[in-house]
Amino acid sequence: SCHAGEWGGPDQVWRALAIEPWRIAHGAPAADDEALMAELHERGVTLDICPTSNRQIGIGADDRSAPLPRLIRAGVPVTINTDDRTVSSTTLLDELEGAVARLGLTLGEIGVAMRQAYTAAFLHHDEALRAELLQGFEAWLAAHPAGPGRSEGYS
Repeated sequence: SCHAGEWGGPDQVWRALAIEPWRIAHGAPAADDEALMAELHERGVTLDICPTSNRQIGIGADDRSAPLPRLIRAGVPVTINTDDRTVSSTTLLDELEGAVARLGLTLGEIGVAMRQAYTAAFLHHDEALRAELLQGFEAWLAAHPAGPGRSEGYS
C-alpha cells in the first residue's frame, strides 16, 4: 500500500504502480486518465477515495467532476474513506450520504465500494476473518433489501 495522487495528478499514480501496490491511498486523479483507470481495473489495485478531502484540495471541486463516480463506473476497485477526520471534519456516514446525495452514486455502487472495503481491509492475511466479515455484510444486505443492492459491481 502507498499514497499517491493527492498532489501530482495521474502521473504520480502511474509512478506508484511501479512498486506493484495492491492498494493506493487517494489516487483520485486517476479518474482523469482512461488508460490509468483501465490499468487499475486490470491489476485490481484498490484506491482509497476520500471525497471531502479531495474537494478540499481541489480534486473534483465541482461535484459534477468528482472522481469517485467516474472511478467506480470504470470498474476501478475503490473504498470510500474519511481521510483525516479531524482535518476534514467528516464522518464515514457523511461521506457515504454525500456520495449519494451530491455525487449521484447509487445504493448499488455504495454496496460495491463497501464490499471492496472488506476485500481490501488490512487484516494481516487473516482470510477466515475477511470471509466472516464479508459474510456478515452480505447477511446484513439480505436483511435490508432497500439498502445497497447487488445489481451493480465488479468481481
